[in-house]
Amino acid sequence: MANSSCGAARLRAATTTPKAPLPSTRPGRKSRCRRGSDGAEAEESAGAGAGCAVTVATPQSGVRAPSEDAPPPPPPPLVVDATDPEAVHVVGSALTVSFSRRTGLPCSMRRCGVELLQAPLEPSLWRPLNDNELGACAHVRLRRFRTAGRPSRGGHHALLQPLRVDDVAGGVEVEAHAALLSDGELCLTTTCLVRPDGAVEVSARLVSGERRAAEGAEAAAGAGGAGGAAGAGGVGFCAEGGPFLR
Repeated sequence: MANSSCGAARLRAATTTPKAPLPSTRPGRKSRCRRGSDGAEAEESAGAGAGCAVTVATPQSGVRAPSEDAPPPPPPPLVVDATDPEAVHVVGSALTVSFSRRTGLPCSMRRCGVELLQAPLEPSLWRPLNDNELGACAHVRLRRFRTAGRPSRGGHHALLQPLRVDDVAGGVEVEAHAALLSDGELCLTTTCLVRPDGAVEVSARLVSGERRAAEGAEAAAGAGGAGGAAGAGGVGFCAEGGPFLR
């Protein structure tokens, strides 16, 4: 039995993979990091007294991460493409905004080749009527405002002058003046600003035809027109300083 036990012990010793001895450590050791002449960082562990030191080298790629304080590079300038007879295209690095020559409003917005608009923008002047308005037959008297400025529903929307496209400090600005009724009673002024970073700002203002004519005369005389609210002509509840675009 003793011989068999010794044979089994020798067999285990022969088949077991020897392990490399680990360096001895002592309580209270401290480690410090140093950089060698080859640019590699090394972590050195040293004891308080005499003893061996263990050094583990960490290779470095030599590429430093950019500083968080460094400002991002400015986006490239916008390019205006006016060769299309149907629309004016403002092209940026990732976003392209197309403005219809019929309405002056964005009819397409593509980001990295993907269309973001389900349909061209149109002004919406109508809202559900309340009981008092129905009792006063507002749905009959103001019926024409239900589709005003909405070509998709058979409404009238015609530019009074060609689009104005200017390079401004914040990007490219597109301004349009349009009549929302065939008789010119109600007009819409829209200003769209496309920024190089991909932001788009759209502002709109409703004025009556008479008010717009007066503002045009004042502008020609060098005096700016006042900010517009609703004008005369039976606009009623649906005339607001900032219409909803959908």
